[in-house]
Formats: sequence, structure tokens, C-alpha cells
Amino acid sequence: MSQEHSLRIFAGALLIGLLALLLVACGGGGGGGDNATATKAATKAATKTATKPATKAATAQATTGPATAPSAASTATRETQRPATAPAPATEPPAATNTPRPAPQTRLDVVMIEFDITPSIATAPAGRVTFDIKNRGQIAHDFYVIKTDLAPDALPYDSAAYQARLSGLNVVKYQPPITAGASAQVTVDLSSGRYVLICNIVGHYQAGSSTAFTVQ
Repeated sequence: MSQEHSLRIFAGALLIGLLALLLVACGGGGGGGDNATATKAATKAATKTATKPATKAATAQATTGPATAPSAASTATRETQRPATAPAPATEPPAATNTPRPAPQTRLDVVMIEFDITPSIATAPAGRVTFDIKNRGQIAHDFYVIKTDLAPDALPYDSAAYQARLSGLNVVKYQPPITAGASAQVTVDLSSGRYVLICNIVGHYQAGSSTAFTVQ
């Protein structure tokens, strides 16, 4: 039940009670005109008393009502004045770099004497190969790296020149004659395959200065 409705019931009951009192008073004596005047005054007072609390309650309820919602114009103004936030720059993943893997490098010793060639290893991985050649013989020796599937002692031979015939072979590297007791360094990039190392100074190949070498 609302406060306004309760006040109305109270005012009605109060008015009925006053009217009852007035009727009792009128019945006890006095002229008709005085009774009518008194009744009118009592009725006016009761009505004023009942109406005033109801009016006050209604006014208080209207005053404490919900606040007025902000207008669309004021909301738009606040949104316009709000500083814009710049979007965060997208982070791009670092570009992949395909750095080529360096080719393997192999270094080995080669000893040359009369009449033999002896490498410290007979097999190397494909890539850069360095031959550290030491002439421990009594005479000069040259050095050839030849790529071929032929056996070391089966190269074409020029019997008139007493040398291997190299014109039709794949000569990868040549080192001019190394004097007795001297050294030389020969570096060459070798692909996979079979090779033959020889000394081709006159008469040396036929005498046995050759050996096989493999690159994997």
C-alpha cells in the first residue's frame, strides 16, 4: 500500500470522526444556524488537514524521482572531445634468413717420394680440400688432381713421352714441380666422386707415383 493511499484513508477516518462529534454536539442544543456554521468549519478543517499530508507526500515523491537521462547531444559532444587512441602498430615477424651452410673444409698431408704418393687420409667430404704436400724424395715431383673412375694405374699412357696422357682427362688441379725437401699447399673445391693423385714428371707415373682419392 502506498503512502499517499494510507494518508487518504487516515483523512477520511478523521473527517468521519469530526462529523460524528459535530452531530453529537448539535443534538445537545443550540440553534440550527450555529450548528450549520460549526459543521461547515469543522468539515473545512478536516479536509485541509487530510489534503496537506497527501499533497506533501506527492510533492516529495515527484522531487525524488529518477534523474533526467543525458541528452544525445551532450553524449555526442563528450565522444567528440575524447582524444582518439592511435591503433598499436602491427608487429611483423622477422623475415626468415636462409643463410647457406658453409661447405666442409678438409686438410690433409701428402708425402711424395720416389716413386710413391701417400695421403694421410684416402677419403674426404665434398667441399674445400687442402693438400699439404711435402717432397721427401731426392728429386722434384709435380702434383695432379684428376677426377676419373679409372684405376690409378690405368690412365691413358703416352709411351713415347713416358707420361700419362692427360688431354682427355678431367684435370681439376695442377701443382708445378716441388723441389726435393720443399713443401707446397694446394687448395681445391672437390665434388663427390673418385679421383686419382699422380706425379707426371717423365717416367714417374709409370714407376708408380699414383694413388686413389675419394670424395663423398
